[in-house]
Amino acid sequence: MGGDIKLVNAAHGAHFNLEIPAQTWQPSEVESNTVSNEGDVQAVPEWDGANLRVLLAEDNELNILYAKALMEQWNVRVDVAKDGLEALQHFENAEYDVVLLDVQMPNMDGLEVLGRIRRKDRGREQRVYMVTAFADEQTRVEAARAGANGFVAKPFDPSELKGVLASVGAEAI
Repeated sequence: MGGDIKLVNAAHGAHFNLEIPAQTWQPSEVESNTVSNEGDVQAVPEWDGANLRVLLAEDNELNILYAKALMEQWNVRVDVAKDGLEALQHFENAEYDVVLLDVQMPNMDGLEVLGRIRRKDRGREQRVYMVTAFADEQTRVEAARAGANGFVAKPFDPSELKGVLASVGAEAI
């Protein structure tokens, strides 16, 4: 590519400088008028999840706001727990159609919460989906062994989340 890489010694470790010659692309006026951004934003599928109750255990505020906005648009009732201990408190005090558990949370991780939920199932298997941005194979295996019903990727894909909720809602009927 005609670039250059240099190793620069530093007081603590080293620095690398990478130079790659590149040109910026400027669309022509014709291209500007024909470029469409329609595929850039995922449309939120329509669906009515009325009477569905979800416990969202998530510690990231942005993820909470986004997931709640999606679910509220679908008429889903959402309770939020910001850590594992709070998730267990919600679970013990209410019934949920599905629990969405973040794998990594403060005070108690999602796998520990899942294990405790499974030990407290109230005569029916609680639907629990692990929520994570990076589910490595080991985490998936541990979650399956602990009794997870599946995974939901972050950032939340509206179609994937709707699919999980709709399948749980169909079972509740």
